[in-house]
Amino acid sequence: MSKPILFVCKSCNSTSNPEQNPSMGHCLLDKLKELNQGRCDIREEECMWMCENACIVAVAKGDHHTYLFTNLSGEETAEAILDFAEIYDNSKGKYIPFKKISSILQSANIARIPPI
Repeated sequence: MSKPILFVCKSCNSTSNPEQNPSMGHCLLDKLKELNQGRCDIREEECMWMCENACIVAVAKGDHHTYLFTNLSGEETAEAILDFAEIYDNSKGKYIPFKKISSILQSANIARIPPI
């Protein structure tokens, strides 16, 4: 069975510090890779066109809805994202109640995008 895929924008930076190097997105990506332990596939994206809402991660799998998280606060959200990916995978494509999403992610902007 396939794992959820995390699409992570590695060029994301906050508008208050656009020149930060490495970028917030790159730091988040590194932290996700460090903590992942095979829970999901992680794909680096050069830019996800949400620069005003950094950091950006999308969680997708097969015929499931895709969840898009924006305004993530950086690498401190990595464990919450990986926990969400497990909930997402176990949901078998069904609706995930907002209360099941960790509080650190509830403060992000979240979109639930229908499968194709």
